[in-house]
Amino acid sequence: MTYPENREHPPIEARSEEPDHVKIGVNGVHHGNQEGPNPVEYESLMVKTFFVAAGKIALAMFLAGAGLLLAALLYGWATAKMEEREARPYEEPKTWHEDLSGPIGMNVETNTKLIEGKMLVNVIMRGAPAFINEPPLMRSNEDQKFMIHFLDKHGFKLLSQEVPYRSMTRTLNPDGLAGGLAFQGDLGYVGIKQYARIEKVEVEWTIRTTLPETPPKAVPTSKTPGEDHCAPGISRQERLKRLAMKGQLRETGQNNYSAGLSSIHFWTDGSVLYCQ
Repeated sequence: MTYPENREHPPIEARSEEPDHVKIGVNGVHHGNQEGPNPVEYESLMVKTFFVAAGKIALAMFLAGAGLLLAALLYGWATAKMEEREARPYEEPKTWHEDLSGPIGMNVETNTKLIEGKMLVNVIMRGAPAFINEPPLMRSNEDQKFMIHFLDKHGFKLLSQEVPYRSMTRTLNPDGLAGGLAFQGDLGYVGIKQYARIEKVEVEWTIRTTLPETPPKAVPTSKTPGEDHCAPGISRQERLKRLAMKGQLRETGQNNYSAGLSSIHFWTDGSVLYCQ
């Protein structure tokens, strides 16, 4: 048998079982000669983290606000549609009639409807009384008016429409004479509930329907200066003072006075309409 030669082996170094030097830093454990984090980089990382978190919060708030706005728009749209459906029946005209042939010689027809919240009014008066055909009476009514009152079922006033006489249009009959009056206007915004409560219409007026009757002509008598109430160029007060010399002074109508067999009727501006 042949045996291997005895060769020398290099000595085995002893290894320490102890771990390398350990450093503990803010980002964890570092072994050996590893260094800790750079303070500038760490601060930059914290700033980025802050802005990322703030961006997320801002985005969440924006989405929440957009959701609320969308909800409000949808609610407004739904409410408008519902009100539109509720108002549709009131777009059809409602008509009321009142017979005033006795007091003013006319029949009154009032038509109303509700369009986009606005109450429209159309008034038609049929008849041919003197106050729409006789010029002196027409002039005396220039500042007068009608009042259209809209009442509930118990007679309480809900709304009123003023109709000035001078703003009305005369309608002519085949003979060329006025056969009625017409007016169109609106009462502005009126709620559906308030409009629905209207049950009837009542008409009032300040119109003069007749001029005072002309008294019989007085027997001519000699008049001395200062006694003639019809003399030109004197004031209203002086005319009434002279008229009072004819007897007891009485006011027989608006701007109409008489005393004995004499009378005088003034215009609204104080000028004389007629004098007897």
